[in-house]
Amino acid sequence: MSKWYAKLFHFLGFLECMYALEIYHRYTGILPITYGGKWKYLTYINLNVKALCFSLFLLDDVLGYLCRSAPSLQGMKDSVCKFKSVFYTTVALPASMMVFVMFWSLFLIDRELVYPKSFDQHFPSWANHLWHSTILTVLLEAACIKHPYPSKTTSLIITNTGGLLYLVWILWVEKVGGVVIYPFLAQLHGFEFVLFVLTEFAFIQLLFNFGKLLNHLSGGTTNHKLETTKKAT
Repeated sequence: MSKWYAKLFHFLGFLECMYALEIYHRYTGILPITYGGKWKYLTYINLNVKALCFSLFLLDDVLGYLCRSAPSLQGMKDSVCKFKSVFYTTVALPASMMVFVMFWSLFLIDRELVYPKSFDQHFPSWANHLWHSTILTVLLEAACIKHPYPSKTTSLIITNTGGLLYLVWILWVEKVGGVVIYPFLAQLHGFEFVLFVLTEFAFIQLLFNFGKLLNHLSGGTTNHKLETTKKAT
């Protein structure tokens, strides 16, 4: 993907993220507020992760343009570029793929587990796809632009810590607030729950490796080479 098209993609991706969040707030505003609010739902968390990711893409693009007339901003741009790539490769990309695969898999098996039919009275079907399907625009980034990955150890720590924090958070919400976020989890006990958690972490790692492979095989522009070229210029 050329630099011009990449910037356009980032801009449109940012607008789509803002629109998805606005629609989420608009339609979920009619629901009663329970312990943890919207932040207990992985879909909402991921929408914000995706929005932050595209905000970083856009900020990096803007700084790249400004550096042409203000070289003093190059240090800031390098920091944003590095953080952007780490955040994208270890958090945003695995999380978006996880939400997409898990949601639609469970939806096809038994939608009552994740998106009860009663929701159709409140949320139009296009909004459901806006929240759970268009997140794959994050995957398109990996197919178009090569991002440098941090070390294997750093990647494992960041990605698995994110998954662990969310697991602890939903268990806390259930224990303190008495809110069962995902009904199917209430059906798992003892060994079944442990097996489910281990399987989920293995699946997260599988998705991370898939994203890394896709990024490696991408014929798109290499992100760090763009940075080197700009510095030389």
